[in-house]
Amino acid sequence: MTLNVYLDSLDEIDSKIVQMLSEDGRIRDTEIAKKVGLSKTSVRLRKLKLIKNKKIKIIGVPVLRNLNLVDANILIKFEINTPRSQIEAFVKKLLKEEYIYEVNRVLSEYDLIIAVYHSNFALLKAYIQDLFENFKSIEDYYVIPVLQTDKAFGVPL
Repeated sequence: MTLNVYLDSLDEIDSKIVQMLSEDGRIRDTEIAKKVGLSKTSVRLRKLKLIKNKKIKIIGVPVLRNLNLVDANILIKFEINTPRSQIEAFVKKLLKEEYIYEVNRVLSEYDLIIAVYHSNFALLKAYIQDLFENFKSIEDYYVIPVLQTDKAFGVPL
């Protein structure tokens, strides 16, 4: 029996649909319908409702290693008195950056963790330095190069 971690926000059938889509985003509605005991139309309507209510977003995720790209996680710590407006402006800038694929606000000694990729580590390093060059309120940042990703978005790679 699988633990329904979505129990607080999804019913059992929607939870199963989300799990199947997490394992294979290209799974056909007819296959989902067979597994959950609903019609293809019912599954389609449930998927559309999940998307409309922003419970899921169906996206294609590049497997960076298979594209010969390198990536890193960067922990960012702001100076203690950095105004919230400056932090928000910086985050807004990060969201527009082409090579940044994840931005997380965290509760730790660091304030943000971002994930970034590039074609090689030398260009990645230069990109990171350029990214932070004009933002003076960063007290510290720590770059963790990723050597291999074994699982992403719940799916073994």
